[in-house]
Amino acid sequence: MITNSEKRPCLLVKLHDAVAPISISLADGGKLTLDASTALAGPGYHKYVIKVIRLIERESQIIWELPQASLHTGDDTGYLSHGDSEKLSSHFLNWLQAFCADRLAVLDGRLDSGVVWFSDPAEFGVDDSEESETRLFQVKSAIVGLTGPRDAQWLQNVVRNPAEGVDFFPWWSETNSDSDFGSGMHKILFKTCWRAPVSQSEFNSLAATSRLLENSYTVNPHRKYPMREWSQINHFLSENGMDMRSSEMLKQMDLGEPTTFKLGYRNENVRLCRGDWSMELPGDFVERKLEAESVVEAKSVSGPMRIIRFAFPQKFAAAREGVTIGAAALLDTFGRADIDRVKQISDTTEGGVHRRLILDRATVDKLDCYWLKVLAAVDGNIAFLSIFVESESSLDWAFAIANSLVPVNHLIITSINLPKLGKVSELHSIPPMVPINTEVMDSPAAHVPSLHCTASILPAPVVLSSTTVFSAVV
Repeated sequence: MITNSEKRPCLLVKLHDAVAPISISLADGGKLTLDASTALAGPGYHKYVIKVIRLIERESQIIWELPQASLHTGDDTGYLSHGDSEKLSSHFLNWLQAFCADRLAVLDGRLDSGVVWFSDPAEFGVDDSEESETRLFQVKSAIVGLTGPRDAQWLQNVVRNPAEGVDFFPWWSETNSDSDFGSGMHKILFKTCWRAPVSQSEFNSLAATSRLLENSYTVNPHRKYPMREWSQINHFLSENGMDMRSSEMLKQMDLGEPTTFKLGYRNENVRLCRGDWSMELPGDFVERKLEAESVVEAKSVSGPMRIIRFAFPQKFAAAREGVTIGAAALLDTFGRADIDRVKQISDTTEGGVHRRLILDRATVDKLDCYWLKVLAAVDGNIAFLSIFVESESSLDWAFAIANSLVPVNHLIITSINLPKLGKVSELHSIPPMVPINTEVMDSPAAHVPSLHCTASILPAPVVLSSTTVFSAVV
């Protein structure tokens, strides 16, 4: 249970690994509101949410009100009223076709949209506090979905024949096999680090991923499965003593020639957002929290030692009314202790960000290493980063990581799917995974399939608890 933007109690209900939770919150007049975004998941997930809505109605003695266009309530697909599966599927494909047409218009003949930054849709709305952390992933793609990125040719195919877009949705039908496929794809895309597991939790996650794909493939072998990545996961498991039943099947398949593109967003750097700041770190690093969770440490697993420690940024209120502590003053205050002791200090200013790099020596894990301290500040706000590397040959890498430390609102320069980004909490108000251009926000494709229901609570209302809801949907 959390509080929403109106400071009212809000219950988040997780129905699928790859999809943001539905929210149930209190509204004025003793009403409940239920919100669910289903567009990227597919009609199978949409139907499942409808079942949950009906279950809540039966178990909690509430009455869902009739849809009101003026209040933007109801089921955007109409399925809640008509119950026609064919119409529901057509609605999803028509929406996807319109969106693909809009995206092609934005690309204007270009095959590559450049680097797209996006967040895991499963994390949207889970924690909107200023202390929350968000990870952004990157790919060069015309469009990004829950089953992986798509190129411009795929967009053109869907515009000509929307039925070719079925593979975009992880939960197309009502079957459990489709749900398992979506969960497995989510783990491949966002959770897999593409190296041998170094902990029991990583091992368990890899095993769960393979089992989900096995369960789905047994029922429906005709979907487009990530065979090469699936085989790699089974290889990691086999090296650690677990042979999956799918391993022999995959060995007998022709997986084709290796491609330059690797499915799985942790093959590239990810961007960690904390407070008002963000920085890049390798997707295969092992992370842990230090100092009462105020510091995130990311560490290399193989090769020379490389460690990144990102402290939670600090805000500073105005020294007096109307006067904010300037960026240069913050650097002088927090970097003063090193000026007389350390000779290798570099101060730079770019794009309004004042940055001080201090190169020192330190002992970490009994190894003598280089210690690059990074202070980056804007007026009223400063961030701290420590980077430890074992050899001088790794210093260029360390400086690149240091220069990736920028305010979150600077990401608008390199991102096309976060058009109005101001702070981390605002990430959760932007539709996930789909590269959005502000010029097409009013197009038909912007009206995505979703549910927004209101309910009147009967006299002597039943208290809606997390136990009630979760037991209803299990």
